Amino acid sequence: MSTRRTSNGMHTYTGDARNDLVSMTGSVSVGLPRMRPTALNAVLVCVMVLAPCPPPGAGQESPPPIYYELYSWKDSKTGEWNFSLLYNTNRNKTVKEVFNKRRVLRGVDNLKVRLSVIPRGSHVVWFDQLTFNGAKAKGSEALAYPPEGIVNEVRRYARSRNIEVVAPLASPAPEVRDRHGPP
Repeated sequence: MSTRRTSNGMHTYTGDARNDLVSMTGSVSVGLPRMRPTALNAVLVCVMVLAPCPPPGAGQESPPPIYYELYSWKDSKTGEWNFSLLYNTNRNKTVKEVFNKRRVLRGVDNLKVRLSVIPRGSHVVWFDQLTFNGAKAKGSEALAYPPEGIVNEVRRYARSRNIEVVAPLASPAPEVRDRHGPP
């Protein structure tokens, strides 16, 4: 038995498996109307244009976060909190690196400015000490966490920029109130 073409372009099949799978041109047919190549191309283009596309970067892993180290200390002369924000490396920082006058951020506002330019998704690990072989490094005794209010302010600002602040690991210093002021 053989296949024959009907007026609507459909093939009718005879029940013979070989003839049911192979059309008159030798290609596999599943009962769809035969299309000329130009019509088929037009349909494929429409499907490709109208098909939902994944958003850019979908299916790709996001890059690993960038880590920074944050150090803080109170200026003994002005009483202002100073900060040093450095790239995290696979080695301990030195006192000279942390207290480098060119990198010191004086006050919370300057720290916020610096946080505003680091990449979103970064992690900042806050330290209150430098250690060398398990002991505090000489010259780093001034390092400390600021009062809780400042720590929370920095965390809130960082969170608004999609930056995670890790630490303080210990409780920050409580707010010190003036003895003559409100309780």
